[in-house]
Amino acid sequence: MCVAILRRLISQFGASSPPGTVVVPKRHRHGVILLLAAIAFAANASFCVLLPFYPQELAARHANKDANDAGDQTSISREVGIVFSACSLSYFLFALRSGSWIDAIGAKPILVWGTLALGAATLSLAALAFVVDYTLFVALSFVVAVFQGMTGAAGETACFALACREFPDNVGTVVGVLEQGVGIGIMLASPIGGSLYSVGGFTLPFLVLGTLLLVCAALAATSSFDYAVVRVGPGSPEPVTTWTLLKNAQLSLCASCGVVTASLLGFLDTNLATFLTDTYSMTPGKIGVVFVLSRVFYAILAPLIGNMADRLGPRRIISLGLALCWIGIFMMATYRYLWAFIFAQVVMGLGVAMGSIPCFSDIMRTATGGQEDSDSVVEWSGHVSGLLAAAFAFGEGVGSLAGGIVADSFGFYGSAGIFGLLVFFHWTTYVVLAVCFHRRKFSVLSSLQNGSIRTV
Repeated sequence: MCVAILRRLISQFGASSPPGTVVVPKRHRHGVILLLAAIAFAANASFCVLLPFYPQELAARHANKDANDAGDQTSISREVGIVFSACSLSYFLFALRSGSWIDAIGAKPILVWGTLALGAATLSLAALAFVVDYTLFVALSFVVAVFQGMTGAAGETACFALACREFPDNVGTVVGVLEQGVGIGIMLASPIGGSLYSVGGFTLPFLVLGTLLLVCAALAATSSFDYAVVRVGPGSPEPVTTWTLLKNAQLSLCASCGVVTASLLGFLDTNLATFLTDTYSMTPGKIGVVFVLSRVFYAILAPLIGNMADRLGPRRIISLGLALCWIGIFMMATYRYLWAFIFAQVVMGLGVAMGSIPCFSDIMRTATGGQEDSDSVVEWSGHVSGLLAAAFAFGEGVGSLAGGIVADSFGFYGSAGIFGLLVFFHWTTYVVLAVCFHRRKFSVLSSLQNGSIRTV
């Protein structure tokens, strides 16, 4: 009986219009993409809203635990990194499977229920304000972060897949629009979180964003989408999965750029608030403004960068973005002046935008053999979305975890230098391999193109 009820709920709230049964007005399609961008905004804001004040909350409970050890930032940095990486790594694991779930269940039900569950998880974070014990606070933060990663992976992967299926002829541009929602969410989450924290304490930021996510889930449930459904036919070979895509060298190269750029954001998420508090005695509100600097270009220029990737080719844009990432992190590791640190945030933010936004187009072109027609976009959008979401989440999780551990041993400047060396190595490797693969054109394994998934 429970299974029957669940199926009825999924069919009621998750059904999509069969392809070709309705004529979708242009205005409606634009409304759909705006809704998807709003969901991307709310989801990423819910991940980042706690960045300006979570280390301070953790430090306050650490002080209550042991007043003699209140100033020890070592365990605080490490545990902040563990909590932040838990969300990203659980996001990574579930994103790897989301592409297959989209094909089996449908993108819309995954979008609706993923967003709904993420809203519930965000609201549950507000209850942590009443937890005084340090160990229990960290443990519950870890559990909720894992659940946020699981639900966010499902919702955001379906969000990008739906957007590409709605606009198969402008994949780079439409991904840029969604990435603008992502960038604005990441950019505004810190100042909004710091401001709401100053007004209403630990609870208010999560109440606001959790409610927004629930509203977005309700709007998505009542919206109609018109796209071809991808299903595995009877007797078909084993369907392609995200794990299958990772076996291809070119696709792994494309995904690695998402890993590297996201790891830089994970490093900053873990260490920046503590560094600015200790070095410049900044308040959570001012720390939120500094967080904006590394995200502002991502938010503003995302559609333009996506359009440039469509016109000029994604790998040229990615190469330039990786170079800017290295320059920005090198400046943070070298200079000790506040103005230089702020300028480095701007440079690295622009580099992260250029190094990550074209990745979707790069992976899509490589997976489809350079033939981005409507059928191939529908066929591959779920898997590509899952692969790239997993790459970003893995990079952010590793960046948060490694950033917290390395900063404990080498400090902020030393850990920034280590990350800078890794970025430089990846940049040079990417350029060399991209040139080699370009000579071979789009030589994706033919086994990925032999009808394992067919469109009906």
